[in-house]
Amino acid sequence: MNGKQVKNSILQLAIQGKLVPQDPNDEPASVLLARIRKKKESLVKEGKLKKKDLNCEPVTDEEKPFEIPVSWEWVRFGDIFSHNNGKQLNRADTQGELHDYITTSNLYWDRFDLKDVRQMLFTEDELKRCTATKGDLLVCEGGDVGRSAIWNYDYDICIQNHIHRVRAYLPLCTRFFLFLLMFNKSTGRIGGKGIGIQGFSAKALHNTIVALPPLAEQHRIVAKIEELLPFVEEYDKAQIKLDNLNANLPEALKKSILQEAIQGKLVPQDPNDEPASILLQRISEEKARLVKEGKLKKKDIVDTVIYRGDDNKYYEKRDKEVNCIDEEIPFDIPNTWEWVRLNYLASVARGGSPRPIKDFITESSEGVNWIKIGDTEKGGKYINSCAEKIKPEGVQRSRMVYPGDFLLTNSMSFGRPYITNVKGCIHDGWLVISQYLQVYDNDFLYYLLSSPFAFAQFSDKTAGAVVQNLNKDKVAGSIFPLPPITEQIRIIQKIEEIFKILK
Repeated sequence: MNGKQVKNSILQLAIQGKLVPQDPNDEPASVLLARIRKKKESLVKEGKLKKKDLNCEPVTDEEKPFEIPVSWEWVRFGDIFSHNNGKQLNRADTQGELHDYITTSNLYWDRFDLKDVRQMLFTEDELKRCTATKGDLLVCEGGDVGRSAIWNYDYDICIQNHIHRVRAYLPLCTRFFLFLLMFNKSTGRIGGKGIGIQGFSAKALHNTIVALPPLAEQHRIVAKIEELLPFVEEYDKAQIKLDNLNANLPEALKKSILQEAIQGKLVPQDPNDEPASILLQRISEEKARLVKEGKLKKKDIVDTVIYRGDDNKYYEKRDKEVNCIDEEIPFDIPNTWEWVRLNYLASVARGGSPRPIKDFITESSEGVNWIKIGDTEKGGKYINSCAEKIKPEGVQRSRMVYPGDFLLTNSMSFGRPYITNVKGCIHDGWLVISQYLQVYDNDFLYYLLSSPFAFAQFSDKTAGAVVQNLNKDKVAGSIFPLPPITEQIRIIQKIEEIFKILK
């Protein structure tokens, strides 16, 4: 049960006479009603009330939604309150004097916002009808219909026509009726769809059914509500925090699991695993072969070696140059793992878009798949289909990708990884990562690129003041841990086992 439901439960008990005990010494509501009728009769004699307003339509048994205490009475709002709307704004009106007035935009539940108060011309007769004074209950007819607050300021204010001014014929505990309207609104009896009161016209307000308690009990009920509401508010804040925690906990745990995984802490190491250093040797051999076959240019090869020196610091050797990179190493990894630059293992390239793209979009079967970020699924891992194709002549201005390639969102929530299962072209909103040799299992690389560690590196490598874009060269130079391939498989199995539990 959330805070709103708890509050509604309290208000429901209040309007049913179940929140505080009845006191047999209280003047019953029937006597209060008799005094109100006498007051209304005197107003009729003074010409301030029409005779037809003396009697309201009685509340039938079918209309009574619940049982009430014997000291209470069923009445209609118009039995105990006079009410009228304010003045409609008419810019052609030139009579009267300027006065401050409030609209529904100034009126909120149990409070007013008076930062923006306008002025309008009011005649003397209009002022009598359209002025709220201290203690009046103001109710929205338009806007958020039924929204109400008591005017408790020491000065009067005028109202516009979408506000009801509600004034008791005899002193009542007006806050009790504010809470009644609050309950009716929250349960759909004001402005409801299909049930209850549609809108909140003067007639609808007049005929609203009220279970009327004795005056003394009205005050006791309000005192009890106001005693309980601070606790409800604290409960609601705590419930919201708990709900947010429960909603975010699975994702937070997943991030924690991925962080443990890439540090070599999720599964035990096996001394029989072929170490990652052997994988690096194979990468070096594979790149040499690709150069020899003309499939890769020697200038595009990055041959850096990261190693730990005798002083336990990390160094990087490229050609004959050696640099200490100990500050770049964020955590320790097992002895069978290696630190590597992404560009040592794979090429990293940006997509491209033929311009204007609308001239290259085609429905022809000869078209080439045009892979867009919109082709991904939220929380998905693979790109399995494309909504559009481009003409073959647009390919040279784009970049081809192949099944198994990794795509990183270059903007629009940058750094999200996807594995493409389709061959096609990518626009410049993507970076493509293509391994020279599969030293990273695809699933492991996906989890690695999804980890907080990867995101932190990518966030540090963005460019652009308004739209953040990944810097291709810096992404290529990002540093990642490389486990033995067999351990990667064990890590994948453990991650997926845990993630199933967290769903």
